[in-house]
Amino acid sequence: MPVKPAGREKFEERFLNRPKKIENEEGFKAIRVSRPLDSDIYIVLTQWASEEAFRNWQDSEAYSHAHKKRGTDKGLDRDESVLKSKPYHEVYDISEKAL
Repeated sequence: MPVKPAGREKFEERFLNRPKKIENEEGFKAIRVSRPLDSDIYIVLTQWASEEAFRNWQDSEAYSHAHKKRGTDKGLDRDESVLKSKPYHEVYDISEKAL
C-alpha cells in the first residue's frame, strides 16, 4: 500500500485498531504489516490455507466489515493525506509444490 509520509501515523493506527475479524475466517493463518524503511510501500501480507480460503474471505461478511469505510469520507482511500496511489494486491503460492 503506497502511503504518503504525512499519512503513515493514520495508516498504522487504522491497522492497529482494526476489528480483527479476519482471524476468525476459515483457512486464515496469519497477517503481517511491514513498515517500509526506504520507500513509501507498506506490505500487508495475509497467509491462507488455500487460495479458495482467501477468495471465500473476499466474499465474506468479515471482508465487507473490514472495508466498510472504503469509498466513504471515513475511508483511507478518500483521505488525500494518506494514500499516495491506489492500493493493489497480488496472490502468491508459497506451498512446497510451488518451489
